[in-house]
Amino acid sequence: MTIRLPEAAYTLKEFANQAEVEIMFNPQIVYGVRTNAVNGKYYPHLALRIMLSETSLTVNYDKETVTRCNGHTPGSNGALSPRSLHARN
Repeated sequence: MTIRLPEAAYTLKEFANQAEVEIMFNPQIVYGVRTNAVNGKYYPHLALRIMLSETSLTVNYDKETVTRCNGHTPGSNGALSPRSLHARN
């Protein structure tokens, strides 16, 4: 898996394409969020965890092939910690 561009709107789409999963996210929430580069062979959940670490985004796995990316919009109360990446199987 290779994901280099840092803009979350792009990287989430690219992740979904490379991992062959569906990912849903609100464009307003991911706007302006910069993600980490991922390069190498990783299980999809680990690649996503690396990509979103130290961001305001979180993930929830609802089904085997559907992932929801959540976060908070700029200017919100910041209830989500940047380190609060949460994944459930």
